[in-house]
Amino acid sequence: MTFSFTGTRKGVTLAQKDALVTLRDQFKPEIARHGCCEGADRNFHLVMLHSATIIGHPCCVEQSLWAGKCGSEFGRIHELPSGSLAVAARKRNEAMVEFCDLLVACPGQYYEEQRSGTWMTIRMAKTRGRRLAIIWPDGRVEWWYQGTKCGGLTIT
Repeated sequence: MTFSFTGTRKGVTLAQKDALVTLRDQFKPEIARHGCCEGADRNFHLVMLHSATIIGHPCCVEQSLWAGKCGSEFGRIHELPSGSLAVAARKRNEAMVEFCDLLVACPGQYYEEQRSGTWMTIRMAKTRGRRLAIIWPDGRVEWWYQGTKCGGLTIT
């Protein structure tokens, strides 16, 4: 199984981290993809380290440099996508949605934002019918499949 991850630059809450650990232990993904962004991506990286092959998808020089410093912690680091930062981020997010069995999202708030990479990636997953687990700041997990909400689960 392959997880792709999206989250806020503010990082994950303790409840979100606990839910990530539970999902990791429950699904045992072989591959974990993230965007190498400051904050939640790096929290996800630490949760998945030593449990899955981590694939980095940086979209800017800062993210690429951070991934390079981590070196052997990654199974692979993708090259920077071409285009402006906005275009590169969209290409990166499209690739992560396309090549996963489950998109795991940790938004920083309880409402959808229009100008947010996390929410753009969530919308992509819904539109494309991908499996999606939204982990809310309080740790509740909301499941989506083929664009339809499948219910919620509280992980304790």
